[in-house]
Amino acid sequence: MGNNKKKKGFLYNLRKYSVPLAALLLAVIIILSVMIVSQTKRIDASRADYDAKLESLSSRLDRALTATAAETTTTTTVAETTTTSEAPTTTTTLPETTTTTEAPTTTTAKSSSSTGKSSSKVTLNYDVLSVDEAGVKHVKPGDDATAAYFKKMQDDYAKIYAINKDTFGWIKVQGTGIDYEVMKSSDNSYYLNRTYEKKKEKHGSIFADYRVTNDFSKTRNCCMYGHCMTDGTMFRSVRYFFENKYGDRDKVAKTMKIELLINGKVYIYSIFSGYKSEGARFIHNVNTAECSESEFYEYLKELQTSDSTKKVLVKQDIPFNKKSRIATLCTCTNAPGKPDERWVLHCILTEIVEL
Repeated sequence: MGNNKKKKGFLYNLRKYSVPLAALLLAVIIILSVMIVSQTKRIDASRADYDAKLESLSSRLDRALTATAAETTTTTTVAETTTTSEAPTTTTTLPETTTTTEAPTTTTAKSSSSTGKSSSKVTLNYDVLSVDEAGVKHVKPGDDATAAYFKKMQDDYAKIYAINKDTFGWIKVQGTGIDYEVMKSSDNSYYLNRTYEKKKEKHGSIFADYRVTNDFSKTRNCCMYGHCMTDGTMFRSVRYFFENKYGDRDKVAKTMKIELLINGKVYIYSIFSGYKSEGARFIHNVNTAECSESEFYEYLKELQTSDSTKKVLVKQDIPFNKKSRIATLCTCTNAPGKPDERWVLHCILTEIVEL
């Protein structure tokens, strides 16, 4: 009987408190649900704010990149324009497709064009004295400006010769960066990496082939060599000519003159032919001891003809004969994998200026 009363009491109490307990449980569930919903809303709001900030940051980044790209384009355009403006000045005597640069002002032994900048152009006037068997005009300066021009070349040469008796002459090509002393030694390697002061230096010097005779009348092919320096110095201008940096090379060839001071006279050459070559044929027939007049005449015809060793890129129909003489400017092409390839420019003698 006692056990039955305990059972009834438990069941009675369970029924008595079931409703409040259920209500309490429901309240807890509701409270938890409200908290969960509230937290979810805060998370969603934070996520939305984060997305908005991310989108704003992305937009600013895009604008910044666009602005940077625009500035880079502008800078490149300016740089290219500046490069173009350094081309040579137009005159009646040299290429007409070039622009103004400062004329060299020599205050030391070498003119400022040794930096690779193009020299200004000067119109030269001559009085013709005679014409020799090769069709070369022997002339003298026709006015004071022309005389002063060549006097400066003589003075520049004299300053270097006073330092080094290996100084053979002076070469200048108006409207280009070529304006240098010409050295000569007993071989073709000494001045390859030495200055006129005989100091080791990667630029080296412009130098004449060792076979060029001191008695210049016996030299048929005055070969001269110089490095093709990336800073525009030495014979880099030869490459620039082939690359049309001074204007269309066929048009430029009609007016460009190579001026070579040797033994008190200035030898004026006009461009005859030019090409790339991996052979050494261009340095043949340097002096009268190497070939006869008829052999040299055939050699001149060969220089204007493409073959397996060269493709002629420029030539002019300038009259020549067996007594003609030339100067040859030679420099490396710097082409990868072609260490022996050269730019070669042959120029035929047209005038000799008696000073």
